[in-house]
Amino acid sequence: MSQKKPRLESQDQDDHFQCPICYEDWKRKGEHRLVSLACGHLFGNSCIRRWAADSRNDSCPICQKTIKTSKIRNVLPIKLVVQDTSQIDKLSKELDSLKSQIKEKQNALELSKLALSLCQRELEKAKKAHIPSQ
Repeated sequence: MSQKKPRLESQDQDDHFQCPICYEDWKRKGEHRLVSLACGHLFGNSCIRRWAADSRNDSCPICQKTIKTSKIRNVLPIKLVVQDTSQIDKLSKELDSLKSQIKEKQNALELSKLALSLCQRELEKAKKAHIPSQ
């Protein structure tokens, strides 16, 4: 008998906030607001209506029960979960800092190339001035 690995609790919780068709977060209102089918499964409104409009997909993507668009109901969420963006903000600042450092290094490289070019010209002039003509 094969055993299924238990899913992480946080993974289960995260799945409750995403449409199982497009894997995007549901919205409180608008085209992708949370809706329920008669079977009880939850989807983003635009996704399940698009799914039901496709003649090959006239059943729930999860349990395969027939979808009746007249039975699609809006769901009002009990609580709104705020996504923690601190990690995104931190990485965004780090990215900006690294971009700035790259720009500084590119400018320094250009100055070094210019200095090298000037030194090479001076060297060529010095060689010509010190080579006795034959």
